[in-house]
Amino acid sequence: MDDFVLVYPKKYEDYADQFEQKLIAKYNIRKLGKLEHFLGIRVIRDRLNQKLWLLQDSYIDKLEHKFNINITKVPRTPIPTNLVPNSGLTATLEQVYAY
Repeated sequence: MDDFVLVYPKKYEDYADQFEQKLIAKYNIRKLGKLEHFLGIRVIRDRLNQKLWLLQDSYIDKLEHKFNINITKVPRTPIPTNLVPNSGLTATLEQVYAY
C-alpha cells in the first residue's frame, strides 16, 4: 500500500494527529495537503454542510478520448430530470417501470 487517506470527524482530531505522528515516525510519509484527487477520483467537500462528493469525471473523459466518443447531446432518460426531492413532482408508475 502506498496511497491512503485519513478521514475522521473533528472530535477525533487529537487521535488522528497521534496516529499520523506514529506513522511518520515509522515510515517515510509525505503529506500532500488538501485532498482534491485520490486514485483518479476527484473529491469535493462541503465542510459547512458535512457533505462529500466522489467524482470520476476525469476517468469518463479519459474513456471518451480513448474510444473517440463525442457526446454532443444529453441522452434521454425514462424519468424526467426535473424531479427534485420534496418538490411535489413524482414519476408515474410507467416512468418508474421504464427506468
